[in-house]
Amino acid sequence: MKYFYLPQLHWYEKKDLKIGFPDSWEVSYCPPKGADARPLTDEEIGDLLRRPIGCRPIRELARNSKEVAIVFDDFSRLTPVGDIAHHVIEELHAADIHDDQIRFICALGCHGAHDFNMFRKKLGGDIVRDYPVYNHNCYENCTHVGDTSQGTPIKLNNEYLNCELRIGIGGIAPHLHTGLAVGER
Repeated sequence: MKYFYLPQLHWYEKKDLKIGFPDSWEVSYCPPKGADARPLTDEEIGDLLRRPIGCRPIRELARNSKEVAIVFDDFSRLTPVGDIAHHVIEELHAADIHDDQIRFICALGCHGAHDFNMFRKKLGGDIVRDYPVYNHNCYENCTHVGDTSQGTPIKLNNEYLNCELRIGIGGIAPHLHTGLAVGER
């Protein structure tokens, strides 16, 4: 038997699933580009946020903003949002943005609403404790802002629209059914 180990249960036990294939099968492991890259350190995350490529730093973008929305990908994605969000909050504080001006909105897409424990795992207990965290609901609390060229209505979350600065934390990955999806890093 040839064995491969597939990661599973990222937000829970983080254990691998062992899958065996008969020796007569030709099986290859084809990892995506960057799969062997080491994760960024906490210091590297902060440094990269302070020195972005192709745009001004968050602390400059945030100046004179009254309200800030931090939109993050949902539990079905592996993005360590809490690890990144702490640095984003530091940058906002450097721009004199106070905690009561910051909120988090979970970009759920077609996935189910998150509960407190899911938010805590995705964002960290301190963020869930100190900031408002919302589930986006595509049926309520949205404003029609226009239509696509094909006539599809575009509705945006009101909490998001009420903010002068909008920051997204998440990843983009190929999506089997729709082409691209916010997802794994």
